[in-house]
Amino acid sequence: MIIALLFLAGIAIVLFVLAYSTGNGLHWQGLEAGSKMLKNMLPILIMAYLLTGFVEVLTPPQLIQGWLGAEAGWKGIFLGSAAGALLPGGPLVVFPLLAAVYKMGASMGAMVALISGWSMWGLILFSFEIPIMGVGFSLARISASLLFPPLAGFMAQYLFAGGF
Repeated sequence: MIIALLFLAGIAIVLFVLAYSTGNGLHWQGLEAGSKMLKNMLPILIMAYLLTGFVEVLTPPQLIQGWLGAEAGWKGIFLGSAAGALLPGGPLVVFPLLAAVYKMGASMGAMVALISGWSMWGLILFSFEIPIMGVGFSLARISASLLFPPLAGFMAQYLFAGGF
């Protein structure tokens, strides 16, 4: 986490210096734009982290381990794929929640399937995709990606977690 923070801080500093070097106040405009975005996103971030905290303390680890843990085997991978499709929100909401689930004992395979299901099958995508791209495109995309979340979960479990 600290490496990501330092990397982002480095990029922000470089961009600030570049904006400052233009001499026409772009550095202030950049700070103002970033502040507005923070103001808009802060309530979402606070709610996402509160939700994650409550999920972490209210969900018995045994429940996660039973449904998504290594002992769940292939069922956990398929369940993770399906559950991922139901997760609402973007990465700032989903990843803290998934980190808590992983910490409670979900297997590597189930977690990879969850994240893959969220990013490839996410039902929330349909609300954006269908009006813009049409139903046919959405059905083609989801059909073409049906195998990938479970396959990614199986591969992750086998290659990075010692199998089942």
